[in-house]
Order: sequence, then structure tokens, then C-alpha cells
Amino acid sequence: MKKLFLHIGIGIVIIIALNQLAIHSARVYKDGASIICEQKREAVRHNRWKIPDEKPTILFFGASEILSSVVPAVFDSTLNHSVYSLNMALPALPIGPYYHYLLDYLEQNAPPDYIVMTYHVDSEPILLFNSYANQGINFPREFVSYFLNRKDKNQVVNYLLPFHVYRNAIFEFISTSIFNPEDINQTKENNREIVDRMIDARGYYFIREQARFPEGRLPEDYSKETDCPDCEMVIYDPDGDVFVDKFFKLTGELDIQVLLIPYPVREGTYKQFDTVPEIIRKLENKFSHVSLPKKGWKIPFYENRYFADPYHLNQEGAEKFSIQTAEHFREIFYTDFTSELEDNEKEENE
Repeated sequence: MKKLFLHIGIGIVIIIALNQLAIHSARVYKDGASIICEQKREAVRHNRWKIPDEKPTILFFGASEILSSVVPAVFDSTLNHSVYSLNMALPALPIGPYYHYLLDYLEQNAPPDYIVMTYHVDSEPILLFNSYANQGINFPREFVSYFLNRKDKNQVVNYLLPFHVYRNAIFEFISTSIFNPEDINQTKENNREIVDRMIDARGYYFIREQARFPEGRLPEDYSKETDCPDCEMVIYDPDGDVFVDKFFKLTGELDIQVLLIPYPVREGTYKQFDTVPEIIRKLENKFSHVSLPKKGWKIPFYENRYFADPYHLNQEGAEKFSIQTAEHFREIFYTDFTSELEDNEKEENE
């Protein structure tokens, strides 16, 4: 029996040691999207973005297609700097993390006036949730919430056993420590620069590491085997994701206006919607604070030259989409934020 307890104790020590090594290694050799995801969550908790009181605040939520597509400085400029926006999109994640991310934000700030977001639910095949949801996760609140509300428990396992996720980072860290130790410090510096650029850009991140061609744009004749111009984009029903109601009820209670938008895709990827997708229309009808752009519910098809890879815009494309999104926002909320600005100006004059 003593040997059994000894073996169990040794096993526990080994697992703890491997977990600590994994966490330490991952701080250096995580992929760029993981770093951005983690540091965005941390930036909100540590209040790295100072939100001005005198302007309406807009938060952008979505996956990597929004992360790489909305430049807050361009969006604000299009609206004559009458608003202040943050790109809070998180790569490869559905609406559950948006909900907890918003709770983090509310602990440091007043509720935003508006949220502009794409619609991603947990019933979609979110392939990277099990690792990306743990990047910057709020423990224990968020961890327990996923454990109770999600059928798939792999994310929980990955949180408890990080060496399972970061084994490649462990091998790279050990190998580099032996044969090329100076690379570790250089990689740390590169990671800091990535995060600093993202913070300075108020959350916008050009996914440079996935760019397919040196000039940062796809060739005119580029296509993928999965492109299907006669196929309709699938939009998943919210019934399989309890966080849909949680998110929209919270925003409704706080009187946050939500604008649902589609993300940009390459021409020929799908066919255009003939009408507003039924699932999106149901959300608008169910929640009075949810709106759609008058014509902006249609998929924004962009030429290949605006994309750095098959799914994400380059900087030129991001500026184009930011302007387009600002125009949709102006179309729906122009009266709201202009009247609020007028009230602020009156108060300042008095």
C-alpha cells in the first residue's frame, strides 16, 4: 500500500512539474493568435485602454475575421472622431467568451453604449475553442461556467492539464534552451512587440503570420477547393448555446445597443443571401436592442487583393471594411450618438 501511495505521489509531482513547464514554455512559444487572445483579456482586466467619458463607446466582438478586419482608428475617423471604439474580437471563439469578456470589461468600466458583432455560437464547429478559450480565462467564474454549460469537457481537461496542449512548446523550449538560448529572449521580445502593436491599435491585429504571399495579398486568380459560389453560408441556431440568451439578456439589461454584422469573405466563397437569414431575424425580433444594418446584412464580398490569406483581410482590406462598417453604424445610430454629443457639448459650455 505504501508503494502505491508513493507511486501516486510521484505521479502527481510529475504532472505538476510538466504543467508548470508547459505554462512557462507556452509564454514563449504560443502561436500569435493565442498570445493576442490572452493579452486582450488581460488588457481589459488591467485597464490598459483608457476609455474616455465624453464620447459614446463602441466594442467590436467576433472571431478572427473581425479581429483582422476592424481598425478602430479608421472607424472613428469615418465618424469624425465622435465615438471611441475598441476591437475586442477574439480568434476562433463563439459567443460564450464574449459574455465573460464583457463581464470583465464591466468590472473596470461603465457599460459601452454599443456593441457591433458577428454571430458565432457554440453549436458551430469551433475547432479551436478547447485551447483558445483558456487563453486569459477568468478563473474560477468562467471556468466553472463552461464546465456547467458545455457538453464538451475537453476545454476543462486542457485547462487542468496544459502540458497536453503545449507539448510542442515544451519540446521547442527545451531544445532551444540547449542549442540556441538567445532565441528565447528574442522570441519574448517579438511577442511583446506583437502585443504592444495590438494595444496601440486598440485591439486590431493584422494576422501577418498566416499571410500566403510576400506582398500580403492574394493573387487575382486565387481560389480554394472549398469555395462554392452556389452554396449558402450556414448560420447555426442559437438553441444549442446557452450563452446566446445570457449575452443578449445582459446587454439588454444594461441598455447596450447591439448591431449584428456579417464578416467579409472572398468573392466566390458563397452565394449572396436573398433575404435576411431567418436565425438572425429571430434574434432581432426577440431582443429589442438588437439591430441589423438596413442592407448590411448581406455578405460583404471583397476581391482577393484585399485578403492576406483565404479568410483574413490585409491592412488595405481592413481599412475598407472599417469604413463600410462605420457607414452602417451611422445609418442605424446616427441620431443616437449625435444627440448625445450635443448634450455633452452643452454641458461643457455651461
